[in-house]
Amino acid sequence: MSDTEEVKDEIDLIVWDLETSGFVAPECKILEIGCFIVRGEEVERKHWVLNNGIEIPEKIVEITGITQAIIDAEGRDPKECMQEFLPLFKLAKKNITHNGVRFDIPFLVNFSADLFGYTDIEKMAVTNLIRSTAFDTAVHFKAKKLDM
Repeated sequence: MSDTEEVKDEIDLIVWDLETSGFVAPECKILEIGCFIVRGEEVERKHWVLNNGIEIPEKIVEITGITQAIIDAEGRDPKECMQEFLPLFKLAKKNITHNGVRFDIPFLVNFSADLFGYTDIEKMAVTNLIRSTAFDTAVHFKAKKLDM
């Protein structure tokens, strides 16, 4: 039994975000994934720096603060990172994202599909899994702003 299987019933929610090298996956890559895993009163912080073997555009360095030096020092194989991160969605009752419906979820799915060679059916299954438990703060913020 893996560590993630052992804590299956304990994960209440995941709060997560991506930093990317641009706006379209799989042409652009995930540079970093950050998340908080909440189990009852306990909060665990995790993050993954992905070394995709690409040059990071200067504008992305300005926006994210992620430099080539950070990638070189902390970067790991993207497949390994995804194999650690993606199963958390199966284990969490809820996942909280900001602008995930429009950006992070599709980007994550397309990036992962490229890495693992997902079929269209597998892409849809992963998308549905993540969206089925997602709470997108951007959507709720905009709705409140529009008094909806």
